[in-house]
Amino acid sequence: MIGTDLHICKGETPHATHNVTIGHEFSGYVEAIHASTSTTAKLGDLVCIDPNVPCHKCTFCRTQKYHLCPHLWCIGVTCDGGMAKHVVVPASSIYVATGIPPEVASLAEPLSCVVHAVDTGCVKSGDRV
Repeated sequence: MIGTDLHICKGETPHATHNVTIGHEFSGYVEAIHASTSTTAKLGDLVCIDPNVPCHKCTFCRTQKYHLCPHLWCIGVTCDGGMAKHVVVPASSIYVATGIPPEVASLAEPLSCVVHAVDTGCVKSGDRV
């Protein structure tokens, strides 16, 4: 559990769904795939999760500003997340993780935040930050 989860549990996150099962930074094993779903994942695969699910239809999504999507939902914040027994995740939000344990795979989301900050800040090797 991290700070965001604690704030959700304390009711300090206004956009969180009341009584949601928390957990937006997690990995898991594929237990089922809907018959109409197109994915490279297979049953039993370990997957990393991108908890942010944009609509892909609005102006913001069409310009790749997914974080501004007015219809954005977040697994573990606005719908049940990784601390639930089972979680339904769109195929577009999973990434097959090979060669790493689930504890490491669960760090994909926070690592992506760090990479984004480095890219946005134009940080280069040797820079002091």
